[in-house]
Amino acid sequence: NHGLDYTPNGGSDDLREEIATRLYGDKITKDHILIFPGAQVALQTAAFAFVTQQQQQQQDDSLLPPTTPPPTPCHSIVFVPGYQSTVESPLRAGGEITKIRLRAKHGWRIDPAEVEGAIRQNTKYMILNQPYNPAGVLMDKQTMLELR
Repeated sequence: NHGLDYTPNGGSDDLREEIATRLYGDKITKDHILIFPGAQVALQTAAFAFVTQQQQQQQDDSLLPPTTPPPTPCHSIVFVPGYQSTVESPLRAGGEITKIRLRAKHGWRIDPAEVEGAIRQNTKYMILNQPYNPAGVLMDKQTMLELR
């Protein structure tokens, strides 16, 4: 039972437990699940976590002398057209992006070869939106396996 007060940050324990159990079985626990009040907050949180974490690691891995160039920004792969926050969140976090355009004539499908061609040494973040906006397309199992 939940009252009408604020929920715990990250979501209630019972909801996180239900998601972990139903979707992942014994592979993960509720401690690996976060619940957000909306997609925009989730995208921004993930982008700042991944993008700034990589940049912080680069700074921490060495004591940068004054002549050392700044850390390489984290690279993200995003798909367009789509939800604006999928593009803006990694940029706002200080990262670089490569936009992969999905087209109606191809059924709004992701081409794994195009994704592979967009990967750089500093690629750490890729946003997969399911179902894909604006068309509501779900990725087939083979594409999912190829993107792993």
